[in-house]
Amino acid sequence: MRILQLLFFFISLFCVLACQDTPNTAKQRSHTEQQSPESIFRTWQAHIDRNEFEQARVLSTPSTVEWIDMIVPMLLEDNTSPDSILLTQFLKLECTVSADTASCVYLTEEEGLRIEDSVRLVKLEGRWLVDFAEEEELSPEEMEEIRQEFKELLSDSLDATDLIQ
Repeated sequence: MRILQLLFFFISLFCVLACQDTPNTAKQRSHTEQQSPESIFRTWQAHIDRNEFEQARVLSTPSTVEWIDMIVPMLLEDNTSPDSILLTQFLKLECTVSADTASCVYLTEEEGLRIEDSVRLVKLEGRWLVDFAEEEELSPEEMEEIRQEFKELLSDSLDATDLIQ
């Protein structure tokens, strides 16, 4: 009888420990929860730049995950080598937080061209996430035009990288 009690105790203990977060997972989650919208967006953009899409998805809302899923085939189609990856350099990144929403305005420079844009982040379950919320439905023609412009920009960027090397 004593052996059955010990066996039950160890099985119960194993189950309880198996269901808990590992220290690394808990630490990562805690670290992400403490980060500012600026640092989350910088991290998200670095993952996108390096084609680390799974890591970028973790820092994304469902609508942003859909956007990532849309661009991945285009990025992988060009089969870029790790040497040709250009990391986004932010000249300016400022976020304004209002409750659980952050609006971030940023300035980057690509091929000598300064580009100012903005991005929205939302706080869900204590974590800031990049949110490309659908503002309006685009027609298939508009989507194709955006796709072509993106491919041309990517191609031009890769050509410029080849010239540098």
